[in-house]
Amino acid sequence: MSGKVNALLRPATKHDIDKIFEWWTNGEIMQSVGYPLGLPIAKKDIEQSLKYYEETDDAAFLIILSEAEKEIGEFAYAKISTNTYTFDIKIGESQYQGKGYGKKALLEGLKMMQKQKDCERIEINVAPENKKALGLYKSVGFKFVHKKEDNWKDQLGNLRSTEVLELTF
Repeated sequence: MSGKVNALLRPATKHDIDKIFEWWTNGEIMQSVGYPLGLPIAKKDIEQSLKYYEETDDAAFLIILSEAEKEIGEFAYAKISTNTYTFDIKIGESQYQGKGYGKKALLEGLKMMQKQKDCERIEINVAPENKKALGLYKSVGFKFVHKKEDNWKDQLGNLRSTEVLELTF
């Protein structure tokens, strides 16, 4: 791919459920977040999740679009405590991974969170072995806070650790 990439964000709708289901149940996509076999979820659960985001003022579930407006990933954010938000991002279409779409979408999503009247801090929990994600977050200003050793088990029962990063305003 040549030239600069651009990623657009739009609210997810019920028409996106099949695509989200495809991404979430794909072990290759979900491996870095502890689901090497894919997330065991039903489409009705995704529909309920989208409804939650739609009805919540300080949260959003967005679809990442390429320049051609092809659905290539997702960005979701939510308030987790006073003045603190978190997010989830993934490029679900492998041919768009590693080309800058994730960074563009992340920067757009961060702007959206910053517009929330009470957002002073954004926190993200990342698996230490997810070097690409850690590099991406640090490249846009996130700082390491602490590491939680062996604080959760993945889908296969393996103990996993978490690095907590934050971006403050």
